[in-house]
Amino acid sequence: MSGERGAKLKPAPPFFLATRIVEKRLDPRCGERLEAKVSIVVNVVLWAVKLAVGFVVNSVALVADAWHTMSDCVTSIIVFTSSKIASKPPDKDHPYGHGKAADIGSLLMSIALIGIACYVIYEAMARLYGGYSIYLSFMPLALCVFAVTGLVKEGLARYSLNLSKRTGSLLLKIDAWHHRVDALASLTALPPMVVYAFSGTILIDVFTAIVVGILILYEGVRFAREASSTLMDATVTRIEEITKEISGSVNGVFHVHDVRVRCYGGEYFVELKVHLPPEMSIDQAHELAHELESMIKRKDKRIVEVVTHVEPSTPHS
Repeated sequence: MSGERGAKLKPAPPFFLATRIVEKRLDPRCGERLEAKVSIVVNVVLWAVKLAVGFVVNSVALVADAWHTMSDCVTSIIVFTSSKIASKPPDKDHPYGHGKAADIGSLLMSIALIGIACYVIYEAMARLYGGYSIYLSFMPLALCVFAVTGLVKEGLARYSLNLSKRTGSLLLKIDAWHHRVDALASLTALPPMVVYAFSGTILIDVFTAIVVGILILYEGVRFAREASSTLMDATVTRIEEITKEISGSVNGVFHVHDVRVRCYGGEYFVELKVHLPPEMSIDQAHELAHELESMIKRKDKRIVEVVTHVEPSTPHS
């Protein structure tokens, strides 16, 4: 039997006020689409500000960074599109629904993170060997733009992480790291620029960029492995343990085995086999199995379907 696909998403707090709020589980698809819309609006505003300042100070770097910010809208579009497809109900060709679309989107976002990390490391090494300088004429304005951008993007990252916790969406967690990448890039650029202004030392700028790139690479690989495991139907240990614990506590269930858990876009489908007394009637076994399924679903709202296979208990069970 299938349960409800989650409660309707309550309005999330503004991203700049997001804190460690862990509320009851909510529909991941609604959370993903909400986050994508907020991200697109914020990135468009940041793009306009950076572009305007870049033209005013005649900074090619700021203009390029403005278009990089606009490119972040592409990842938000991936989030929105993947979530929209994943929210489609089950049909004849997709009996488990379309939740895997969100998992595919998670993998694509992870690959994008890895690509960004490689680019950051490459660019840092190229500048280290090729040499470069930072123009000091518009340093104060550039510092202000970097600081504001970093704080806004970190606020957006925390907003996305908060929604990820409320919905259990890997897609939102990865997109949060896309925002955090921009925040790190902006905020970690401040100390090197100040050091350069007073000492002329450029190595700290390169070193900081390499460290940030390695951090992004680590997170990208970690998320890619998690998304790949989900796509390959790796079991979810926590849900499996919950299923065994609840099943073992039900009076009349002698043995529980072959518990299988599949994740589809943050929603879980559970299958299990239970051994019941051989003298139990079909009606009694059906009623017990139905109650067991309800108990498992109540334990975690993301468990949308539980299928119980009933077997008669034997002396060797």
